[in-house]
Amino acid sequence: MGWGSTVALAAALLVSLPMLLVSLPVSDTYEQETRRMFVEWKAKYMKTNRYTGEEECRYAVFKEGCRCVARARAAGPTTSGLNSLSALAREEIYHGQKGQKLFKQETRRMFMGWKA
Repeated sequence: MGWGSTVALAAALLVSLPMLLVSLPVSDTYEQETRRMFVEWKAKYMKTNRYTGEEECRYAVFKEGCRCVARARAAGPTTSGLNSLSALAREEIYHGQKGQKLFKQETRRMFMGWKA
């Protein structure tokens, strides 16, 4: 590698470094905001976690729900929003309405084995 290409590479690195530093806090800010919303949501609907790993699993489902609501709102006027079911998987909602007791045992096993 010649002297000129080394200088060009160093200049490109110096130019791209601030872009990396700017993009990292944005995703961190989004994560902090959704985590704050999740904590407020849990307090509002008096939700607690019973199993190891359940908090992170519920948070992942909640975060996906937030993304869906944001997409719906960006598309135009909508009634989409967060409610007491926002951290439940679709399967849990379906089986909960059907009253299947075995599903609770399945869900418990899922949360005990879930890893972030």
